[in-house]
Amino acid sequence: MESLSNWYVRRSRERFWGEGPETQDALTTLYEVLTRLSRLIAPFVPFTAEAMYLSLEAGQRKGALASVHHTAYPTPDEDALAPELAEDMALLRELASLGLAARKSVGVRVRQPLRALEVILARPERAERLAPLLPLLLDELNVREIHFSQEPERFVEFKVKANFKALGKRLGKDMKLCQTMITGMDPAAVRRAVLGDGLRLELPSGEVVLGLEEVVVEVSPREHFQAAGSASAVVALHADLDDDLREEGLAREVLSRVQTIRRELNLGYTQRIDLSIDGDPALVKAAERFREHLSRESLVRQWGAGDGGEARTLDVDGLPLILRVSPV
Repeated sequence: MESLSNWYVRRSRERFWGEGPETQDALTTLYEVLTRLSRLIAPFVPFTAEAMYLSLEAGQRKGALASVHHTAYPTPDEDALAPELAEDMALLRELASLGLAARKSVGVRVRQPLRALEVILARPERAERLAPLLPLLLDELNVREIHFSQEPERFVEFKVKANFKALGKRLGKDMKLCQTMITGMDPAAVRRAVLGDGLRLELPSGEVVLGLEEVVVEVSPREHFQAAGSASAVVALHADLDDDLREEGLAREVLSRVQTIRRELNLGYTQRIDLSIDGDPALVKAAERFREHLSRESLVRQWGAGDGGEARTLDVDGLPLILRVSPV
């Protein structure tokens, strides 16, 4: 039986990285994470930790101790800290949350790919640092492209108003005038000001400087876009679907059905299959177009040769799909 460590190496190469120094770096990081994780969880789930350790180290690595419970508990490595990377990942997670919120407004499944995501950062200089991490965002949001822009007005409209709860006690009788002044200004300019040094207003009681917590900024998408925003960024999804995108969405639905059958048959992670696809012509065409991707993801050895398996008739958006999956 293939060991857990060998399976991780092989599947990582197959699915994500290919070959080369980048692959080696990624696999080294993955191995380090998993071996440390086995030690971290050892006091809480001892048998799971032991199974991981035996697959990854004991008998696999020269000089490894016989059991994870013979090893020292991990301690923090201060030299390994990367504050900038942590900041970038936090921002990336925020962009993913905003993108998923925008996708929900589009009203399509996450498996349906969309054309592009427009990202407008409050601090545009961070775009260059985020570039190496964008494949993660592409995968999470299932979009084909990500573009950075410094013109949010192309994709969204802003509405601004004073935060009465935050400003009421501070401004007193000037509160109503403050609200009138803010609503009479260009919303995009107000947003830029509060994201920068603050919005300066001359009131009868004197000058005030309003920050992001004191001005409510609402985001609404322009036609053909869906958007969401926060203090750090605004994201806008291209919401229109064309035949090309719909066909890829159908192929992903076919893949999902194949993977479901794999689970129902209790196939192992490395078990290869023969696969035969029939049914509605649109589904067959989509599967044929993305045959390489479907074969790689579901470990298909031979396409159109699954006659040994039981025929299953399924439904994809009202279209009939007939699958035969035969374990090799």
